[in-house]
Amino acid sequence: MCVFFQMIKQNCGVLMPHWLMSNLASQFYNAWVSVMGGNPRRLLCTWHVDRAWQVELRAKVKDTIEAADIYKMLRTLLQDTNVKSFQDHLAQFEEHLPTLSTEFSSYFQREWHGRAETWAYCYRAGMGINTNMAVEAFHRVFKYNYLKGKVNKRVDDCLISLLRYIRDKAFDRAIKFTKGKSTHKMKQIEDRHNKSKGMCIDKISEDGKFRWLITNDAETTYTVLQQARYCMDNECKLKCKPCKICIHQYVCDCPDSLIHNTICKHVHLLQRYLLSTTSQETEHSDHIHVSDTPQQEDADHDYHEQEVKLVASHIQKNDKTICEVASIRENINRKLFLITEQMKNCSNVEAFKQLNKQVTAAHHMFMSMKKQECLSPLKTVCKSPANKNIEKQSKFKSTKKKRKRTNRVRFAKPTREGTLEIFDTNQNGRYK
Repeated sequence: MCVFFQMIKQNCGVLMPHWLMSNLASQFYNAWVSVMGGNPRRLLCTWHVDRAWQVELRAKVKDTIEAADIYKMLRTLLQDTNVKSFQDHLAQFEEHLPTLSTEFSSYFQREWHGRAETWAYCYRAGMGINTNMAVEAFHRVFKYNYLKGKVNKRVDDCLISLLRYIRDKAFDRAIKFTKGKSTHKMKQIEDRHNKSKGMCIDKISEDGKFRWLITNDAETTYTVLQQARYCMDNECKLKCKPCKICIHQYVCDCPDSLIHNTICKHVHLLQRYLLSTTSQETEHSDHIHVSDTPQQEDADHDYHEQEVKLVASHIQKNDKTICEVASIRENINRKLFLITEQMKNCSNVEAFKQLNKQVTAAHHMFMSMKKQECLSPLKTVCKSPANKNIEKQSKFKSTKKKRKRTNRVRFAKPTREGTLEIFDTNQNGRYK
């Protein structure tokens, strides 16, 4: 990994990200910091954290009911978006956990207590990242669709496959621009807008200037703050046209807004409430300039047309004319003097083309390696044949019918209503 990051640093310069997400392995983060420097926030993928908890619960907690209760407590801690509430619930959980499972309690103290900043939602609010499933999905497609499920042994073959993947993605992007398909983020915004239509406007109350309280059907209250009257980013595309707002104007303390970084249903409900009154509608029509004007739509259309043409120009094959035998001879004579005598008696154009290609590649490789510092040779960890199949990657959700196991409990995530009761205590001081 260090060699790979050094090549990135050499070609792209020093990259200083605010955060770095990976699975539970620390090699990626340590290699990045050792090469790039800095101190980026380390975040763990939620999917990998959840899977690790389920595996350890099945192995260390024999009682399936207690394991399900512990899992619901863990998910409640994970999804808590308030730091003070998270710390209080974490203290209660660690105090009560030894009574349920001593072995899992020691595991949680050893592996997760000291690094809550890497997995808890409350410490990654506003970052717009939750899992690295997009990277995992790309890895799976690349291994099985482009590498044909075989072990890769040559760097040039891997690079060629990557270029093919980029070419296919460029085609897909051009097709989406031409057809006008919505992106994943825009589909999320439209889905939240439709969900807000089933909510009642009467449950909105003002709690100060640019601050509102919204109560849902489960009697849970969320706070919505207005960050700006209009978006400062002129090229922002994440907008809701019916509500005339963008993603940068409001923020809500619900997980949908803080973690998924989208316009949640509470913000859509609030904006419809503000636009329903005549005074608020007039005020927002004067100050909020988020809706697409004809000039903006024309600019977006021109931008899409330019990008489609740019993509087409990069992926279009260039038809080159066949070089004359004399010019090819002259080009090769400057590079390889030793084979000049053999070239004089040759008149095959294709042979000269192949020779020119191989010599030029060797020359460029020599000039490139001449400028580089000598690297220590990499040790061969294992030798495997070129046609060996790679190890099968575990699926995110298995579709196969598995045999029933007595200790194979299916853990269920707590509902929004259930999270409020998990850490409540009754008169005897025990969890509900």
